[in-house]
Amino acid sequence: ITSTGKRISNVERNQKRNSLSASTAATLSDCQIYEICLYERYCEEVLMGDNWTPTGNCTPWEPTGYCFYEEYCGTGQCDYGSSQSCECQLYGIGCDSGGGGGGSGGDSECLNNCTSAFNALYTGSQVVAETISFDISTISDFTKYKNPKWRILKNLTWSLYSQEYGVVRLVDSQTNKWQWESLVHGPITKEGFTPGGTVTFTQGVGTPTFTPGTQNILYAGMSLNFDVTYSPICDCLGVSNIIPSVTVNYTANALWEAKP
Repeated sequence: ITSTGKRISNVERNQKRNSLSASTAATLSDCQIYEICLYERYCEEVLMGDNWTPTGNCTPWEPTGYCFYEEYCGTGQCDYGSSQSCECQLYGIGCDSGGGGGGSGGDSECLNNCTSAFNALYTGSQVVAETISFDISTISDFTKYKNPKWRILKNLTWSLYSQEYGVVRLVDSQTNKWQWESLVHGPITKEGFTPGGTVTFTQGVGTPTFTPGTQNILYAGMSLNFDVTYSPICDCLGVSNIIPSVTVNYTANALWEAKP
């Protein structure tokens, strides 16, 4: 699980980047321009019941190579990278019961709002099997393409959809009896917007309910296994809280008639 944090070094306004070592102290006074570089590390979590719980075992912070500039106005002094109080202030970790420089009440409220929005992002997702449409076209007098599009995961403001590709064949024209010849998994796409964070997903592994060439398959289904990674977006000035990304595995199942 990857966490991202901020490490700040002081630069003069309108001058090029001036990186400071991990042991250099930077003083936040009045309004100054600061270089903000994103760092990452990996932290271990264990699944306890339905919840992932941090073990406290983490790798050292490593630079991501991504830096940008922001203006800060305030007071305080931090020895970045070596002070426990600064890790509490900047990363939201290692804070003792006394607070350890954990930021202002406004920062805490901002971080609480970020956490609540992120939790709603991934806990609000629900596996579904809602057929949206069929794309049907003719191959010959007796065969057609029948391509189902279905919703596999939905949230309040966004959904994931899967497109499958199938071929059906007419086996009895008097009774209009059709059977599935083949059914394969296509792409997964997202529609909508995701407040509280970002959503990325794998293209999944689709397993049809029959083997191509099997006779008399009047109904066929798809079992689709896929992963979704939820990553928080939090823009709290001066303080960056560590909210780890969450990856969830889902399986969705659907069934369709062969008749076009």
